[in-house]
Amino acid sequence: MNVGFFYISNHGIPQEIIDEVLSAVRVYFSLPLETKMKLYHKAVGNFKGYEPLLGSNANPANRGDLHEGFAIGWEELMPKENDEKRVNDGAMAGANVWPLEPAGFREACLNY
Repeated sequence: MNVGFFYISNHGIPQEIIDEVLSAVRVYFSLPLETKMKLYHKAVGNFKGYEPLLGSNANPANRGDLHEGFAIGWEELMPKENDEKRVNDGAMAGANVWPLEPAGFREACLNY
């Protein structure tokens, strides 16, 4: 109830796609904090972007969660003109924000 893990097998995601996204996020999270904070999720209107260490808190009795994150929502790899299917997603609606580096970060995340 308090801690848990699960594994998904036979998911059909090719290992090459998994390797690409893991490589991209390793490079991104190794960037200087100042660079990552340019996309701080609380400064972006729809809570997407970078979440620093201790930047969220699932348990108010703690000082913060011990993880970094990068929040994104659904997005077509090749955007469609006038695509409004996600317009009513509430507070999380709106465009993703993407870092300028590493190159290919957006594509790696969306391919995954």
